[in-house]
Amino acid sequence: ELESDGKTSATEQKAQFVLARAEDIFIVDNSFLRRQFSMLVSPMEQQLEEFYNLIGSKYVSQVVKKEFQVEGRAQRNTPLSISFAERIEERAPLLLSSSISSRPLISNASKVLNKQYLEIVQVDDIKAKYSFGRNSKLLNVTCCTKKSGQNMVLCITENFDWFDVGTAIGALILERCQLEDAFFLSSLLEASLDTLRSRGFPVDRILRPVAPPPPPPPPPPRPQPPKPQPVEAKPNHSISSNTSSMNGSTEPVKPNSTNQSKQS
Repeated sequence: ELESDGKTSATEQKAQFVLARAEDIFIVDNSFLRRQFSMLVSPMEQQLEEFYNLIGSKYVSQVVKKEFQVEGRAQRNTPLSISFAERIEERAPLLLSSSISSRPLISNASKVLNKQYLEIVQVDDIKAKYSFGRNSKLLNVTCCTKKSGQNMVLCITENFDWFDVGTAIGALILERCQLEDAFFLSSLLEASLDTLRSRGFPVDRILRPVAPPPPPPPPPPRPQPPKPQPVEAKPNHSISSNTSSMNGSTEPVKPNSTNQSKQS
C-alpha cells in the first residue's frame, strides 16, 4: 500500500509493507484505476507481479468494475461520427498489426473494427461508474463502447479525448488493455500519418502493402518419346508339293505309273 509521508513533498511517497493473503492483494496493471480506490497492492516489479499472480492475486483491472451511462441524444451519421469512422477504418491495419505491438489481440480483433460490426454514434454526455467492493465513483469520460445485439456501438462526445478513445478501442481488441496500451493506441489514432512516419512507424508497408508478384508460369511439359510399336510376326509361307487338300483332308500324292514306266 502506498501512502503519503507528511515529512516529504506532495509528489513523494513511501511504501508501507504489510502481510496479507494473496487474494486480498492486487497487481497494478492500471494506475488510473488504482488511484480511485484504497487497496493493498503487490510490489511493482515484474517478477514479483508474476509471482503474486501465480499464488492467487488478481489484476486491478479485473476487480474494478466499469459501467457506462450515456446521457442525452444519440446521433448517427453526423459529420463527427462519419469522419471518426473513416479514421478508424484507415488506421485499423496499424491497430491490428503484430509488428507494432506484442500485446496479444483477441481472436476476432479484425472483425471488431470492421464497419459492419462497429457503429459510431455521437452522444451528448458519457459517465463512467467505477466500482470496487462496496465503493463506487462516477467520472465523466468522452468515449465508451456498448453492446447492441451482435454488434458493438462506440459512443463519442463532441470534444472527445483521444486517450479515452484508445482506452475504449484497447478494451475491444486486446486481451487485457493496460494504461500504456491506451496511450499507444491513442497516439496511433490521433497523430497524422506523416508524424507516424517520422517516428519510425512502417505506415506505408502496413496501410498500403505491396502485393507479392504473381508466381511464374509452370514450365511446359516435356515431350514424351514415342512409344515403340509392336513388331508384327510375318506369316511362314511353306510350300508342300506332296500334299493336296480334298474334302478338308490331306493325302499323299501317288506317283504317276506312266511316268514311272517311261523312266524304266
